[in-house]
Formats: sequence, C-alpha cells, structure tokens
Amino acid sequence: MINRIMTTQPAAPWGRGAFLAPPARTGLNFAITPMVASRLMMRPRILLLAVLALTACGSRPATMPDLFPESVGAWHRTAASELTAATAPDGIDADVVQKVRTASYDGPGKLDARAYQLTSAAVALDIVQRWHATADTVYFYQDRFLVVLKWQTADRKALQEFVAALDAKLKAKR
Repeated sequence: MINRIMTTQPAAPWGRGAFLAPPARTGLNFAITPMVASRLMMRPRILLLAVLALTACGSRPATMPDLFPESVGAWHRTAASELTAATAPDGIDADVVQKVRTASYDGPGKLDARAYQLTSAAVALDIVQRWHATADTVYFYQDRFLVVLKWQTADRKALQEFVAALDAKLKAKR
C-alpha cells in the first residue's frame, strides 16, 4: 500500500512559474497519507445526516395565540373566523402573512378585530411604521403579531381596556 500521495500543481496559483524556480512543476506540495484522504472523503450519508440534525435544532416559529376570548370586559364576541392571507382586508402583502384571525365584538359599541401572524418581527415593525392612520382604528404589534381594531361608536374607556387585555395576552405569549 502506498504510504504517501504527493499532490503538486503544474503552475503557481497566479498562473506563471515561480520566480527563479525550475520550470517543471511549481506550487504547493502536500503529502497526504491514504488513511487521511479516505477520512476526508466522508460518506455523503453521514454528512447529510449531520446537516439535517443541525437544521432540525432550529427554533420553531411561534404559533398564533388565541387572542379573541368570548368576553373581554364589557365586550362579548359575536363572531370569529380565520381568513387566508390573500383575503385579508387591510392590504398587507400576502407573502409576509402566515395567518389571519378575525373577531367581532358587541358591547359599548361595535368592534371588529384582526390579528395577523407575520413572518418576522421586522416585517411587523415595517408595516406599523408605514400604516396610514384612519378614523376609529387602532393598531399595535408585539413581536411577529399585528392587531388592527376598528370600532363604531365605542366607549373610549371600554376600548382602552380591550386593547390593554389583548396587549397583555400578546406579551404573555412571548
């Protein structure tokens, strides 16, 4: 069995012969024993398993919390549903939306609430910074979740309690 394998380049890495070197073969000479060479050529299955194991260790994306309970203070839920990203009414790009949940509440007025689960917290921040404020609407975000509330003739104090309760639920899920 061969003890050493010599690897030699026909020319220097920059394409010309080395300065004051014989023109035959120049470059780097590495002596590699056959045992080391076979270990360098690891089985592709082992390498693939290692890559899969490392990618499986990543953190899972946060799940959408159930933000809309049956009742919050003076508000009572009348309807709840889950929308697709393409049918979301707020004009948010469907590529960055993972889930959308909606709920309607009655109480000291009428309230429509939407919660968006977005791809990242940076996307949520970007949407909030570019949001165009409209009358009778409040929006806030926490991590990857954006909440939009639209109301009609609502009591201001009851509305503040509702927003505080949703914000506390989002902070608890972090």
